[in-house]
Amino acid sequence: MHADFKKWLIQAGICKENEIKGVAEAEIKSLEATFSVTLPGSYKDFLRQCGVSAGVFCQDVDFFYDEIVRLKDDFTDALDEWNKTFRPPEKAFVFSAYQGGSYHYFVCDGNDNPPIYVFYEENLEPVIVAAEFIEYMKKYISAHQGQRGQV
Repeated sequence: MHADFKKWLIQAGICKENEIKGVAEAEIKSLEATFSVTLPGSYKDFLRQCGVSAGVFCQDVDFFYDEIVRLKDDFTDALDEWNKTFRPPEKAFVFSAYQGGSYHYFVCDGNDNPPIYVFYEENLEPVIVAAEFIEYMKKYISAHQGQRGQV
């Protein structure tokens, strides 16, 4: 399974090739060591292709390499602040946050294309927003294209 996230972003008119930068393999291994997980193959593909930046894509979301290192702690802090009893599974990897009010994660359980969960401040439990990471990204790219128009 190999997803061409970079191609999808370019074809959607969201960014140009020179605006897309991926992370090095060493940085992916560092993330896995930091969180004691093996990241899903589909997510590693995303990181390799465009995990550092992708033009205007997700500029208003904590979504890229420099931000994801702190997101699990931010999520736990937010749950405490919101007085929630829910805690993400031990192998959860928080890969996205929007303005501190929602957090997206998947569980690193050996599935190379895992389901995506979101937790909103007003919820008591997380909700599955996509059956697979690749499906999630296709929807997100499509939605972003509709909001931003062509580059």
